[in-house]
Amino acid sequence: MGADVQLRSVELFSGCGGLALGLARSGFTHKAMAEFNVCAVATIEHNKRIGLDHIRHWPIELKDVREVDWKPYAGLDLVAGGPPCQPFSIGGKAKGSHDSRDMWPQAIRAVREIGPSAFIFENVRGLLRPKFAPYLTSIVDGLSRPATGLRYAVSVQLVNAADFGAAQKRHRVIIVGIRDGGKAFPNLVPTHSRERLLFEQWVTGDYWREHGIRKDLDSFEANDAAMV
Repeated sequence: MGADVQLRSVELFSGCGGLALGLARSGFTHKAMAEFNVCAVATIEHNKRIGLDHIRHWPIELKDVREVDWKPYAGLDLVAGGPPCQPFSIGGKAKGSHDSRDMWPQAIRAVREIGPSAFIFENVRGLLRPKFAPYLTSIVDGLSRPATGLRYAVSVQLVNAADFGAAQKRHRVIIVGIRDGGKAFPNLVPTHSRERLLFEQWVTGDYWREHGIRKDLDSFEANDAAMV
């Protein structure tokens, strides 16, 4: 891809900007971002003011996505976002589509009005519970055929962020769509594992050296020697 090619995206339910930051680091320029939570938007605005890389130019708006007209952004490369997870969370009332906070219809509307080359949405793994299977099927169907003549190959995957290098276990359902008969997004292959982490911590010591804490490794080795 040439250096002059600009990947353009919009994001719904931006939260504090976690997904948006990952996309920005991957080369996407956000043309619109909408978030309903005051504190989340304040966090992004603060990071803009202090000039953080990738964030300083974000067009974040404190806005209900139900009030956004997405048609002016038609033809952009990517639609992204994390629809509210409370309707599907294991810790909630699990009312699904009957919860007023369910915003999957708005995610589908954004895809329908923009017709992007691709989309990516994330949600909690509770969305995969058997009780939500019919609704998940309707979500996938809606995203696969959001409008006449608009078709997407949709992939649904369950991932754990720790398997890809994040410093915490965070299980998420990822729904990705590729437009116009393209192949479905491939299954993500983990790049990290607990076994590898333990090996690099306690066998090779690479973990401690990589993170610049060799002194801690020396102390562990000293303690081990004292216990022999």
